[in-house]
Amino acid sequence: MTGAPAALYVDFDNVFSGLLEQDEGAALRFAEHPEAWLPRLTEELGGPRWLHLRCYVNAGGSARHPRPDEPRIPFLPFRRHFARAGFEVVDCPPLTPQLKNAADIRLAVDAMDALHGPARVEEFVVASSDSDFTPLLTRLRAADRRTTLVTTFEPAEALTAAAGRHLDRDALLALVIGHRASPAPSDGRSLPPGWTA
Repeated sequence: MTGAPAALYVDFDNVFSGLLEQDEGAALRFAEHPEAWLPRLTEELGGPRWLHLRCYVNAGGSARHPRPDEPRIPFLPFRRHFARAGFEVVDCPPLTPQLKNAADIRLAVDAMDALHGPARVEEFVVASSDSDFTPLLTRLRAADRRTTLVTTFEPAEALTAAAGRHLDRDALLALVIGHRASPAPSDGRSLPPGWTA
């Protein structure tokens, strides 16, 4: 086995909605073909060995179509694609009349369980632009773990500051479409375009 042990947590509703605002085709490729972009993301991150692959989705939820005359895009059909790609799909149904689900809390609890679990996870990758994850990233950093944030909306400064590195929407789009997000840094110190530290 090679690569540092790692965990990837995908806030599906957040990531898909953010990609959909930018590029409908890329959003659908992200949702329908995780088996295609996951190896590219793995390479981009330096080849981690995934101990945990989790996708948090409100299977009854939907996203507003970018064209107003089109119906909303339901999330349920995408669930199976993540399961087939090796993700544990965590259903997060709405819990309130306002349709708020507990995906962010569930993701944070799962990450803390992994932090304190029997196998040491060296890197935590959180795919979400939700600023609620700022305390989680801060806690993981304090535990001397590498953290990577993958966002599709403009994230809060506090969220990106809490992450060890940040992969933005343009870099994620490149990975989903089928390209490396950027060339590997030549000097070993600088980060590629689309990345911040």
